[in-house]
Amino acid sequence: VLGRLKALQPLEQVMVRGQTLENKIEFMLENIRGEELRITLWGDSARDFDGLALHNLPSPVIIAFAGFRVTEFKGKPNLNSTAASLWYFNPDIPECLAYKHFFAQLPVEIQQLPSSSNVVLSIKEQIKENRRTIHEILCMNPYEHK
Repeated sequence: VLGRLKALQPLEQVMVRGQTLENKIEFMLENIRGEELRITLWGDSARDFDGLALHNLPSPVIIAFAGFRVTEFKGKPNLNSTAASLWYFNPDIPECLAYKHFFAQLPVEIQQLPSSSNVVLSIKEQIKENRRTIHEILCMNPYEHK
Protein backbone atom coordinates (compact mmCIF):
# COMPACT_ATOMS: atom_id res chain seq x y z
CA VAL A 1 0.00 0.00 0.00
CA LEU A 2 1.33 3.38 -1.01
CA GLY A 3 -0.02 6.75 0.09
CA ARG A 4 0.59 10.20 1.54
CA LEU A 5 0.73 10.39 5.32
CA LYS A 6 -2.36 12.39 6.26
CA ALA A 7 -2.68 11.77 10.01
CA LEU A 8 -0.71 10.13 12.78
CA GLN A 9 -1.51 9.00 16.29
CA PRO A 10 1.53 8.80 18.57
CA LEU A 11 2.55 5.68 20.45
CA GLU A 12 0.10 4.78 23.18
CA GLN A 13 -0.74 1.80 25.35
CA VAL A 14 -4.19 0.26 24.97
CA MET A 15 -6.01 -2.57 26.67
CA VAL A 16 -6.52 -5.51 24.31
CA ARG A 17 -9.47 -7.81 25.00
CA GLY A 18 -9.60 -6.40 28.52
CA GLN A 19 -6.55 -8.45 29.51
CA THR A 20 -3.20 -7.13 28.30
CA LEU A 21 -1.59 -3.78 27.60
CA GLU A 22 -0.23 -3.38 24.09
CA ASN A 23 1.62 -0.59 22.27
CA LYS A 24 -0.14 0.90 19.27
CA ILE A 25 0.40 3.59 16.60
CA GLU A 26 -2.17 4.52 13.96
CA PHE A 27 -1.77 6.26 10.60
CA MET A 28 -4.17 7.59 8.04
CA LEU A 29 -2.93 7.35 4.45
CA GLU A 30 -4.49 9.07 1.47
CA ASN A 31 -4.15 7.95 -2.13
CA ILE A 32 -4.37 10.09 -5.27
CA ARG A 33 -8.13 9.47 -5.53
CA GLY A 34 -8.65 10.97 -2.06
CA GLU A 35 -9.45 7.60 -0.45
CA GLU A 36 -8.21 7.12 3.10
CA LEU A 37 -6.87 3.97 4.72
CA ARG A 38 -6.20 3.40 8.42
CA ILE A 39 -3.01 1.51 9.28
CA THR A 40 -2.27 0.21 12.78
CA LEU A 41 1.11 -0.87 14.12
CA TRP A 42 0.93 -3.17 17.15
CA GLY A 43 3.47 -4.34 19.74
CA ASP A 44 7.07 -4.55 18.54
CA SER A 45 6.19 -2.91 15.24
CA ALA A 46 4.80 0.12 17.09
CA ARG A 47 7.85 0.30 19.36
CA ASP A 48 10.25 -0.02 16.40
CA PHE A 49 8.60 2.76 14.38
CA ASP A 50 10.79 5.88 14.26
CA GLY A 51 8.34 8.76 14.37
CA LEU A 52 11.17 11.29 14.65
CA ALA A 53 12.33 10.32 11.17
CA LEU A 54 9.08 11.77 9.78
CA HIS A 55 10.00 15.29 10.91
CA ASN A 56 13.26 15.23 8.94
CA LEU A 57 11.66 14.18 5.65
CA PRO A 58 10.73 16.60 2.89
CA SER A 59 7.02 16.87 2.29
CA PRO A 60 4.91 15.29 1.06
CA VAL A 61 5.74 12.19 3.11
CA ILE A 62 4.89 9.14 1.02
CA ILE A 63 4.94 5.81 2.85
CA ALA A 64 4.83 2.30 1.40
CA PHE A 65 3.55 -0.41 3.74
CA ALA A 66 4.08 -4.13 3.05
CA GLY A 67 3.30 -7.37 4.87
CA PHE A 68 0.16 -6.21 6.69
CA ARG A 69 -3.05 -8.10 7.47
CA VAL A 70 -6.22 -6.58 6.00
CA THR A 71 -9.13 -6.34 8.45
CA GLU A 72 -12.31 -4.31 8.77
CA PHE A 73 -12.65 -1.54 11.36
CA LYS A 74 -15.91 0.42 11.69
CA GLY A 75 -17.01 -0.84 8.28
CA LYS A 76 -13.84 0.27 6.50
CA PRO A 77 -10.67 -1.59 5.50
CA ASN A 78 -7.79 -1.41 7.96
CA LEU A 79 -4.24 -2.73 7.77
CA ASN A 80 -2.78 -4.31 10.93
CA SER A 81 0.90 -5.02 11.40
CA THR A 82 2.29 -8.56 11.54
CA ALA A 83 5.75 -9.92 12.31
CA ALA A 84 6.54 -9.55 8.58
CA SER A 85 5.41 -5.90 8.29
CA LEU A 86 7.76 -3.34 6.72
CA TRP A 87 7.42 0.35 5.84
CA TYR A 88 9.42 2.68 3.64
CA PHE A 89 9.45 6.49 3.76
CA ASN A 90 9.53 8.25 0.38
CA PRO A 91 10.66 5.08 -1.43
CA ASP A 92 12.61 5.49 -4.65
CA ILE A 93 10.23 3.48 -6.83
CA PRO A 94 8.40 4.44 -10.05
CA GLU A 95 4.96 4.18 -8.39
CA CYS A 96 5.94 6.93 -5.95
CA LEU A 97 6.52 9.55 -8.67
CA ALA A 98 2.81 10.09 -9.36
CA TYR A 99 2.15 10.55 -5.63
CA LYS A 100 5.00 13.04 -5.21
CA HIS A 101 3.87 15.04 -8.23
CA PHE A 102 0.19 15.05 -7.20
CA PHE A 103 0.71 15.89 -3.52
CA ALA A 104 3.48 18.44 -4.16
CA GLN A 105 0.74 20.81 -5.37
CA LEU A 106 -1.40 20.42 -2.24
CA PRO A 107 -0.76 21.95 1.17
CA VAL A 108 0.68 19.36 3.53
CA GLU A 109 -0.39 19.25 7.12
CA ILE A 110 -0.13 16.02 9.07
CA GLN A 111 -3.10 15.85 11.42
CA GLN A 112 -3.03 14.38 14.90
CA LEU A 113 -5.43 11.43 15.25
CA PRO A 114 -7.37 11.41 18.51
CA SER A 115 -6.42 8.91 21.17
CA SER A 116 -8.16 5.55 21.04
CA SER A 117 -11.42 5.20 22.90
CA ASN A 118 -10.13 2.06 24.61
CA VAL A 119 -7.28 3.73 26.47
CA VAL A 120 -6.16 2.04 29.66
CA LEU A 121 -9.09 1.81 32.06
CA SER A 122 -9.13 0.34 35.51
CA ILE A 123 -10.70 -3.11 35.86
CA LYS A 124 -13.69 -1.59 37.69
CA GLU A 125 -14.23 0.91 34.85
CA GLN A 126 -14.04 -1.86 32.24
CA ILE A 127 -16.56 -4.00 34.11
CA LYS A 128 -18.93 -1.05 34.52
CA GLU A 129 -18.57 -0.07 30.85
CA ASN A 130 -19.46 -3.57 29.59
CA ARG A 131 -22.12 -4.44 32.18
CA ARG A 132 -25.61 -5.21 30.82
CA THR A 133 -28.70 -6.67 32.42
CA ILE A 134 -30.20 -9.84 30.96
CA HIS A 135 -33.16 -7.80 29.77
CA GLU A 136 -30.81 -5.38 27.92
CA ILE A 137 -28.95 -8.28 26.32
CA LEU A 138 -32.18 -9.92 25.15
CA CYS A 139 -33.30 -6.62 23.58
CA MET A 140 -30.05 -6.09 21.67
CA ASN A 141 -29.91 -6.61 17.92
CA PRO A 142 -27.40 -9.48 17.43
CA TYR A 143 -26.32 -8.00 14.09
CA GLU A 144 -25.32 -4.72 15.73
CA HIS A 145 -23.83 -6.12 18.97
CA LYS A 146 -21.52 -9.10 18.61
